[in-house]
Amino acid sequence: MTALQYRFTDLRRLVDDTHAIFDAWIEDVSEGGSVSGDALTLLRLKLAVHEWMANLVQHARFAGPPVVALQVLSLPSGEVECRIEDNSEGFNLDAALDARRHALHALPERGMGLLILHACSKDLRYVQASLPPSHTLVFVVAAPDEDIFLDVLF
Repeated sequence: MTALQYRFTDLRRLVDDTHAIFDAWIEDVSEGGSVSGDALTLLRLKLAVHEWMANLVQHARFAGPPVVALQVLSLPSGEVECRIEDNSEGFNLDAALDARRHALHALPERGMGLLILHACSKDLRYVQASLPPSHTLVFVVAAPDEDIFLDVLF
């Protein structure tokens, strides 16, 4: 997989459109097609991207028409870097993660999205720019031979 870029402006279709992209990639990898990478890495990436996109749809406030850009880049290590830029008002990711970690109840039905994103990712960072409003989430998903586990409590 080389650098792939997508642009979205319809929040009502954002999650479905990103799912369709990942489903096509995973099917292509499973059938030995032209997309390089591993299905497990793509599934981890799909989960992480889904959690972020769902949070944008449910919680983000946009001053104007929403614009969300997705860039996916295969790294020589077998890992995949993802960048999701949007023009929302943004928020403090580190504070939100800390708050979620301390507010968990046993088997919660909601509120796990950011923790799942964090657990799927390496080098997770959120870069905010004030003028014009532009915020970029950058994260790397581990290669399939790395032993990661989804421990969202620590």
